[in-house]
Amino acid sequence: MSPDEITLLQEKVKSLENQLKSYESHIYMLQGDIQYSQKAFQLEQTRTQSQLTNIASLILDIMKDNRQYEEAKEANVLQKINNIMSSPEEYVAMGSNASGVGPSSSLANDTNTLINGTIAGLTGAAPHAHTSSNTAILPSSSRMTTNDHLLASTAINTNQMLSSQNGTTPLQQMSQNNHLAVVQQNFQQLQPQSRQQSRIQLQHQRQQPDQLQNQQSQQQQQQQQQLQRQPQQSQQQQLQQQQQQQQQQQQQQQQQQQQSSQQQQQKQQQKQKQQQKQQNQSQNQQDNRKRHHHHQQIQIQQSQQTSQQLSHSAQQEQQVHHHQLANTRLAVSGSPTKRQKTNSPRSANTNSSSILDDPLSGVTIGSSRHVPISLGSSQTTTEDPSQKRERKVYDKEYAFIKAPTSVEEIWNEYAIGLNGQPSIKSLEIEYRTGWRRDPATSKKFNRRKVIYYAIENGANKGYSVDECIRLLEDYRFIDREKNLKQPIGWLCHGNLPPQLK
Repeated sequence: MSPDEITLLQEKVKSLENQLKSYESHIYMLQGDIQYSQKAFQLEQTRTQSQLTNIASLILDIMKDNRQYEEAKEANVLQKINNIMSSPEEYVAMGSNASGVGPSSSLANDTNTLINGTIAGLTGAAPHAHTSSNTAILPSSSRMTTNDHLLASTAINTNQMLSSQNGTTPLQQMSQNNHLAVVQQNFQQLQPQSRQQSRIQLQHQRQQPDQLQNQQSQQQQQQQQQLQRQPQQSQQQQLQQQQQQQQQQQQQQQQQQQQSSQQQQQKQQQKQKQQQKQQNQSQNQQDNRKRHHHHQQIQIQQSQQTSQQLSHSAQQEQQVHHHQLANTRLAVSGSPTKRQKTNSPRSANTNSSSILDDPLSGVTIGSSRHVPISLGSSQTTTEDPSQKRERKVYDKEYAFIKAPTSVEEIWNEYAIGLNGQPSIKSLEIEYRTGWRRDPATSKKFNRRKVIYYAIENGANKGYSVDECIRLLEDYRFIDREKNLKQPIGWLCHGNLPPQLK
């Protein structure tokens, strides 16, 4: 197989793997949706159940309240009847005081109206006025209960008690009996109505099975019609499902193609980014090397200048020392020799000038007074000229940045100089310790030099200055999300990243 075919197969394998991953992701999403729908369905079920329970509890409370209200009504009616039965003498007195009406007739009328009113109240209808013919209008929707029997019996008992207590005449007894007959007629009118209601209920019960049968037959017909429609609907649904599946497959293929193209684009972008990073790193390394080389050249030049200055000063000191020795020799020798006498004064002057003057640098004799003269021996002892070199002093007071907020400010102060002041690096090279004679400035320099030397060590290892600053800033982080950092003084105590140590 050719390498092109192998690459094609590899690409196909990768595409298949990507498709499998996409299918797996779709399956995972569907599973999550199913779980979510199940949870939602369960929540809805619980909500509906809770609503049903609340409705049932409300209905029960309403029924209880209605029962209590009806029981209270019935209890009030019975209490009234009992009160009437317990005190019949008051009603007799009230009837005797009325004009034109005897006590027996007024009492009978009162009892009749009261009994009819109580019966109407229990049956749910409003009581009507009592006519002269002693007839009461009863409601159409009345019902027979145990309370009606009690009322009828209580009415008869009250009439008997009144007749026995008062000793009425036969006419009065006849009128009372008429009233009782009216009450009994009213009571008997209630019975056919209750019977009619029971008959209607039985008819309803008989009609219910027929209705159920009709409903069942209708349901069976509907089911048969649905079964006949189901094959047609199933075929249509299958066709629709096939079409939907085809559309989904096409969409999946399009999505896969888009994903593959996006992945290729991402790979290309990643490659380009990596290339750019490599180029940037190489450029940074080259820049760092150039800077380092430039710094080294500057240091070499400065060291050469200092060595030249030292050698020049040493030469001057040696020349001065030679002149001093010559002068001492002349002073020690005493009187001049015969040869000096025979010579002319012009030759003497030339000799003295040749001895005293330096042919190289032209140093005068006046400079010899600052140098000690050793008269004890002709041999000379030379000292280290660097010890005699005077130390330069920076006259101005250097003002450091107060409360720096970043490492970049500290480095710019060291390398470039801020606020119109020279850089600390140039002061160190030129004056060494002569620019920080004040203890406060020397203390600040000794604290911050940890950061200076850390960045220089990183630059020597191949890192750029920006990378070193970024490493130090990242090392300060305690919590990136909350943007919590250690203070810069924490770095000055030697807490540095391992890349810059």
